[in-house]
Amino acid sequence: MRIHCYGCPATVAVDSNSPEQGLRAAGWVLAHGETYCPACARARGLSFPAAAGSPPPEPDLGPALNGSEGTTPPGVADGAATAPATQATNSREVALLDKLEQRAKRYLLLGGLATAVGLLLFAGLSTNPVAVAVAAVTAVVVPLTQFWDDRTERRSKQAIGLFLAVMAFWLVVQPLSHGWGIADLGNTVRWVLLLLGSVYGWRGLSSLRYIPLARSSLSKPAYDVRLEIQILRGYGGIPYTQARLWPPDPAMLPAEGQVAHPLAQFSWQASEPQIVALDGVPAKVHGAPTNGAVVVVSSQEAVLVGRVKRSHFGESPSAPKPMSPLVAWLWKPRHLRVP
Repeated sequence: MRIHCYGCPATVAVDSNSPEQGLRAAGWVLAHGETYCPACARARGLSFPAAAGSPPPEPDLGPALNGSEGTTPPGVADGAATAPATQATNSREVALLDKLEQRAKRYLLLGGLATAVGLLLFAGLSTNPVAVAVAAVTAVVVPLTQFWDDRTERRSKQAIGLFLAVMAFWLVVQPLSHGWGIADLGNTVRWVLLLLGSVYGWRGLSSLRYIPLARSSLSKPAYDVRLEIQILRGYGGIPYTQARLWPPDPAMLPAEGQVAHPLAQFSWQASEPQIVALDGVPAKVHGAPTNGAVVVVSSQEAVLVGRVKRSHFGESPSAPKPMSPLVAWLWKPRHLRVP
């Protein structure tokens, strides 16, 4: 990707996976979240990276991300880099990652169990009443086991009710209304188990792939940002969240009826608490939120881990613009209010 200089029209091409290293290699300076070419850095008296071939110095990373010099947080000297957080200050983040790892392993275990029972029915046990009864119980218990840990959360409560209603339809209403025999019920249950096994296996493997990357991000530099989490209405009325990162300058946050490019959006995310609405609260993101990066975001209200799907990190910030009335009307009904 190309990064612009804040003092002149110059640009430089850097690797989106390691923009800080690319800037240092090109002789550019990143200060207060603003990038400067070598000439503009000298004119402003900013620290300059060492020449190529010498040991790389600590990057001069300001705590602001696409923000102004006034966004330096209390307790951090002007122009100082925000150091990586220590393990002692990452207790909430580590606890969330540990919880996600345990849940991912349970997904794999339950997915393997559902797949094994489904394959047994395909092997010829779909006409055995005992085997079909055990398979039906497995199809119900496997998802409930995952929901049980978060049974007090609003999303889990709604998901449990919706799941039990669907299973009651396929395992009770359909067989009674159509006069199904054991073989018909066994054929239905085996496909349900294979579907559950595939979904759970995919979710478990995806989480286990992202968690090590999230742990490593905790040792990287942290940047000041603003965290926004919206609660949206999903299938069956079950709420889900969508998080975005914004520059630390409050003026860059879009007001009602406005639209702007966020610093980062996520394709996969998990947070603690699971359902919480945040309207651009101050936060820190561990690691550079570039495309494809897995980062951890910490605020006083919540901790979030996610994989970035779209990033404007390192680009010149753009002011919010008016939103089309049609877009505003289509988007607003999906928002939910959670007490």
